[in-house]
Order: sequence, then C-alpha cells, then structure tokens
Amino acid sequence: VAVGETGLDYNRNFSPRETQVLWFKEQVQLACELQMPLFMHERDAHQDFVSILSPHLRSRDAIHGTSGGEGIPQSPYFQHVIP
Repeated sequence: VAVGETGLDYNRNFSPRETQVLWFKEQVQLACELQMPLFMHERDAHQDFVSILSPHLRSRDAIHGTSGGEGIPQSPYFQHVIP
C-alpha cells in the first residue's frame, strides 16, 4: 500500500503547474505523516520534482515514468525506479 500515484507532469499540462505542485506537496506530506511509501511519476518537471522531494527522500518510495535528469535514478534514495 502506498500514497499515489502522484507526481508532476509538465509535458501534457492537463492541470496548471501551480495546481500540480500544490497537490504533489500535499501528497508527499501525507505519505510522511502516515509513514507510507510514495508511488510517483515525473515528466518534464525534474527540477521541481527533486526540490519538493529532497527533504523527504526515503528508500521505500518508488518512481515510474521519469524524464530523467540528475538526482532521480542515480540517487540511493530511489532504489525502486520502475521504467
């Protein structure tokens, strides 16, 4: 069981970026409060994604669908990067 799926998708922009950031932060906080893993994605939003997650990185979180960039697959905190 995990919180999510959640994340940021600036490629399709179905929702305004500000709205995506707001709710992504809320779900990250919820996962931390409940001590549950996060299941997330990131698409063309690498910088915002990493800056929001950096204070909360945990080894039990999983990412799928990332557009890459420094800090995601290379991070020891993200043991579970799912293509």
